[in-house]
Amino acid sequence: MVKYAQTAAEKCIRAIPNDTNYGVAYLRLPKSAYGVKEFTEMAMAYDELFYTPGENEDCAAHEQCNLHKQVFWHEAHEMGCGRAICGNETVVVCAYSYKQEQFNPPYIQLPMGQCTQCSQYKPTCNSYNLCCNDDSGYERIPTPSGENVQCSQRPDKMNRLFRFWHQPTMKNMLVTDPTENAMLSGQPGMTEYGIIGKVAVMPTAKCPHLMPIHRYHNQDSNFNFYEIRPQRTQPLTGYKDVGIIGYAVKGENICEANVPVYVFNSPKGPIHLQRSEEAIKLLKSGGTYNYTWAGIAFWMWE
Repeated sequence: MVKYAQTAAEKCIRAIPNDTNYGVAYLRLPKSAYGVKEFTEMAMAYDELFYTPGENEDCAAHEQCNLHKQVFWHEAHEMGCGRAICGNETVVVCAYSYKQEQFNPPYIQLPMGQCTQCSQYKPTCNSYNLCCNDDSGYERIPTPSGENVQCSQRPDKMNRLFRFWHQPTMKNMLVTDPTENAMLSGQPGMTEYGIIGKVAVMPTAKCPHLMPIHRYHNQDSNFNFYEIRPQRTQPLTGYKDVGIIGYAVKGENICEANVPVYVFNSPKGPIHLQRSEEAIKLLKSGGTYNYTWAGIAFWMWE
């Protein structure tokens, strides 16, 4: 990421590149500026000047708002920065392991204080009152070469992924099997949300990054949990792996994946949602509905 950011800075960019899988933020400063110091300070200042949580999540072409959202995007766990002199300006570019999402808040801000809503994927509250990840399950993002990065291709064989919600038990279900789909449809108290995306049927050489989506079931609570990263299931107690519902990837644009599946936790159990008004409502609620943001389970396809 450092190499990528330095190359972008030396190109004296004036817009966020579209041909990268990294999240990118940049700042143009006076030639005498140190660079990264001012970059960090301005990102913090833009928090107050150009961003209001829950109101203007879509920054559109607003550079200051986009800079703030990318710097503070909650999923990014690695970054690399570069600096270059461009005429009478200093250009600073930083690349991040995840892109900020246009219509979603970069972090959850609640009145109860810091670290009250840490994601289960960044569960540790450090001495600076920031949600962090410990060393277990830490994943490094490979540094791109100077060549165009090929993230493989969309799998050919896909299954439609359906979502069901059973109101009496507050149970959320993701289903690809036609028999199970038919069995759930029409049950009393069952709401069918239809197709929320597509997942791969099986591993394929076209997309070597595919990972199995395991369904974990808790017999006592009758809840399901869906995940592709084994290390994320370690904190689960009482859940049993009951099989694979399909294959997906862990990042946006990998094999052309473009649909995230969000996870929210509650005292009763988790809920998995596609990007939708319902998900945005929960994101902005700050726990009002007893559902707290827990991250992205996996990425799939439209």
